[in-house]
Amino acid sequence: MSLRRAISFALIFVAFALLNLLGRVYHQWLLAGAAVIVVFALREVVDRALVAKSQGPGKRGKAEEAVVVYLKGPPSPEEREAESLEGIEADLQRVLAEKQLGEYDGNQVGEGGATLFMYGPSADRLFAGVEPTLRTHALCRNALVRIRPGPPGTPYREVRL
Repeated sequence: MSLRRAISFALIFVAFALLNLLGRVYHQWLLAGAAVIVVFALREVVDRALVAKSQGPGKRGKAEEAVVVYLKGPPSPEEREAESLEGIEADLQRVLAEKQLGEYDGNQVGEGGATLFMYGPSADRLFAGVEPTLRTHALCRNALVRIRPGPPGTPYREVRL
């Protein structure tokens, strides 16, 4: 269990204990309600502080830069047999976590192929970190990668794997 989750559960327990004690024992329901509100506000403050601490300096807020990988149409039987989209996703998530480059935000699968979405503070560093992993997978052969160094609407560059 993460520290964040443990603290959250502990503060929720404290809120219910205060509600029970002040309400049932002392019949001070208004005071009990106020105490619960204060505890939940404290829980939110602690949670935000822990999130900010875990993100480190310079990583606060939503990551704006993106790397989007467009995989070609349906895989051939050989490619399908050799690997799966889930395997690529697992490898990307592992690399992104190990190198602290950003986050993998999922995929979109359609008749024309699949699209993989990754976001982080630097699209160039993000792509440099995941490119070797992408090149090891047969499904990524000839994939189109868009590297967007800014918020949505920023001009992007394309790389063919």
